[in-house]
Amino acid sequence: IYDDLYRNLSKNNQLRIDNINFDDGFVVQIRMDDFKKVSLEQLKQGKDNVRIPLEWFENIIKQIRKIANKNVKVYLMSDGSDRALKSIYELGNVERFDLDNSICNILAMSKAKLMVVSGSTYSLWSRFLGQMSSISFKNQYKEKVLYDKKINLKLI
Repeated sequence: IYDDLYRNLSKNNQLRIDNINFDDGFVVQIRMDDFKKVSLEQLKQGKDNVRIPLEWFENIIKQIRKIANKNVKVYLMSDGSDRALKSIYELGNVERFDLDNSICNILAMSKAKLMVVSGSTYSLWSRFLGQMSSISFKNQYKEKVLYDKKINLKLI
């Protein structure tokens, strides 16, 4: 699927994706603008297509950096404004990226080795195409995208 999508892009967009490299960090995808805010309880119960609190993303970034014992780079993909994402930027070593094209962004994010995701289909497609490790808020991994009987792994 990745190859078919990639092949149908313009040469310019293929080159832009080819130049993406997340080897020194991980991708954080935060969906905001058209996702409404709900209570933490509703979110925990699995209400989907809703906004996950920025504090959750901040804590996950801090935990990853603590485990890695270094200030690992964060590549931020979001539809939120820089102002709305201020607390994420304040963590330092955060670079926003946007290829101004949904398919290019999905294909680019699929190159990550690790993603912290918002539960949107945007990140679902990236996870599916990239088969990378990902971290999501409890009950926000809403779709089965792979089942591998050999290793008994489910990505949902």
